[in-house]
Amino acid sequence: MPRPFAVLGITVFLVLSALYDAPSKRVFVFFIIFTALLTASVLFKSLRRQAAFPVAFAGAAVACLMLLCVNEFLYYPAVALDSTVHEASMTVVSDGETAYGNYYYDAKMTSLDSGRADVNVRLVFQSAPGLSAYDEIQGNFKFYKLGSSSEDLLSSYKAENRFLGAYSVDETLKINGNTAGSHFFGKAVMSVRRAVKKSLMTILPNDYGGLSLAILLGDRSMLSDSAYRGLKECGVTHIICVSGLHLSLWSAAILWLLKKAGMREKTACALAIPAVILLMFIAGMKYSVMRAGIMMILYLLSVILSQRRDPLNSLGISLLVISIINPFSPGSLSLSLSAFSTMGIILSGEYFNPVIKEFASKHKMFRVIEKPVKLLLVTASAVGFTLPFTLGLYGGFKLSIFISNIIIVFLAEICMISAALSVPVALISPYVFNLPGLIAGVCAKSVLNLTRVIPEFPLSKITVGEKDAYMILCGLFMFGALAVLTAYSEKKIFPSAVFIAAGLFAVTALTCNLSDRAMTHITVFDSGKSSSVLVSTQGKSLLIGCGADGFRGADEISESIGKAGGGLSAIVLPYADRNYISCLQDIVPLYQPQAVYCDDSGYIPVYIPGKSIIKNEEKITAGNITAEVIKDGSGNKAYSVHTDDVSALVVCDPAIDSSVLPSDADVLVCRMDYPDNSAFTSLSAIVIQADESRGIPAENELSSCGIEAAATAGRGKIIIHSKNRKIMLERG
Repeated sequence: MPRPFAVLGITVFLVLSALYDAPSKRVFVFFIIFTALLTASVLFKSLRRQAAFPVAFAGAAVACLMLLCVNEFLYYPAVALDSTVHEASMTVVSDGETAYGNYYYDAKMTSLDSGRADVNVRLVFQSAPGLSAYDEIQGNFKFYKLGSSSEDLLSSYKAENRFLGAYSVDETLKINGNTAGSHFFGKAVMSVRRAVKKSLMTILPNDYGGLSLAILLGDRSMLSDSAYRGLKECGVTHIICVSGLHLSLWSAAILWLLKKAGMREKTACALAIPAVILLMFIAGMKYSVMRAGIMMILYLLSVILSQRRDPLNSLGISLLVISIINPFSPGSLSLSLSAFSTMGIILSGEYFNPVIKEFASKHKMFRVIEKPVKLLLVTASAVGFTLPFTLGLYGGFKLSIFISNIIIVFLAEICMISAALSVPVALISPYVFNLPGLIAGVCAKSVLNLTRVIPEFPLSKITVGEKDAYMILCGLFMFGALAVLTAYSEKKIFPSAVFIAAGLFAVTALTCNLSDRAMTHITVFDSGKSSSVLVSTQGKSLLIGCGADGFRGADEISESIGKAGGGLSAIVLPYADRNYISCLQDIVPLYQPQAVYCDDSGYIPVYIPGKSIIKNEEKITAGNITAEVIKDGSGNKAYSVHTDDVSALVVCDPAIDSSVLPSDADVLVCRMDYPDNSAFTSLSAIVIQADESRGIPAENELSSCGIEAAATAGRGKIIIHSKNRKIMLERG
């Protein structure tokens, strides 16, 4: 069977990805199903001949068995400590980080109530505890189950093998400091990371050093929010995540140096393996690093053993190894993005690279753009294979990522190598002119400038929303099917017809996207006893309110922003209310809005790290969206929102004096009760945010009066579409 490890590793990874958060009963049911399918595939000769089927079903059954074991013997016993207090000893395994005014450390629990324990814990302190990596601490701790997602929104605490948080409950916390002679390797690796960080930030201060550090080690702690937002807008955040790009460059550099020293190729590869392992530890042993490192080691071994290299088999082996080390690891979205983008690059490269090479050999002029074409192909392949995840997380993707990757990745490669060379120069003598540091700084500055310039081009503002993306996926599938038929067709006209059809499809999809973006979309969320309304048009969005307590609307808001095509320009909070915090903590880091407005500017900043709160202005602008704040004598509040297509009135307080409201609104969005509609002269629709007992009767009452009306009423969000003041309501 060709590529057995690819089939086995990818199958195990996919099954674990689908079931990692499922209860054991459901996992057991799938274990029985896959075992039955394995038995059938062995018994039936026709299936047995296709060896991929027995291998895949065996891998799926083993994956379920792994999950059952890790759930019963690790996860469930650990989370049983939720809301309990115990005496424990722990070893701190990370430097501290601050967030939301607290101090966080990763630790490994070594004893619990005088008994042995081996559980990863996330420690939290309200004040600086004076801890450093590999300190031993003892005390009484209260344990709690960690939430489903960690702060970066791209990974799960469970996927990181961390199930519990803990905090000290009294003054008995005892810090023993570093244990002499223990954790020598870990301390050495951390010392190297600190030395690199200190040197780079000395040579290149501010975001230039922060970006160089992030590109070199994947540590973006010194990178500002605005710089990270620029990278995200251009779709090149992968350059600050240590991956195959980084390890490939370093391995190539190490091999080049060893060969220049006179070593034979196999000897150089053998010496490069421990260097790659060391680089993996220095980069932090994240899942993407492990995946890239294992694949690189397998490549070096194939050279040593004179074996043919198979990247897809290597990918399968790397995923299998990571899954065995931690069966919960496939639940990490960052690992899934890394795995599927790599798979896309491998498969497309196998098919297209020989075609490109042959074409370049026949057409000399093409050689000039051969490398950019390959980079474009790599980007398209990675985007295509990760599209389902991208749609689920962001609701779409920007077309500007293709040009961004061609230019910025090249500069990032130079920046990484130059930054690495600048560190030893700085350590030898900080007073010597550091040429590599200068080159790294120039490249970092160029990257940051490009991330500010590229989003201003018209193409960068074309965002492919969820509906369009799925339509494009269907079109690509049809195109692929036609391409297969082309391979078996001897008629020359048939290939031309395929390309013409593909071109017409692309033009149609782009035209539909631009037409949809020109409309105004107002999404009224089913958010409980508080407002949450998203206004979107021409790639800009303004969010008014974040819902009541318990409204975990980050996913719905993100989906609506993606469908509208664009980013979140600003958030307006009617009041400084704790109820908004849960949603804000997810939305702000994900979309990095330019501003957050609130009347009580001193209340919320602690919950939004790095984001300033601006006091509500009389008129708030986001692109061609304007929102005017309206108050009555009692402080009740509403917002008059205007775009080129619609005038909407968002009433946050049902008790507002209707005499202060403008009478020219096309759409009225109100909560619970609604103002007297006779005061409005041009009202086309009313949307009510209310529960079932109030919303449905109000909707029926208004409809009986001939007014187009809808109420959330626990039945989901409502979307108002408007083009040239023609209003249409849709229940999402």
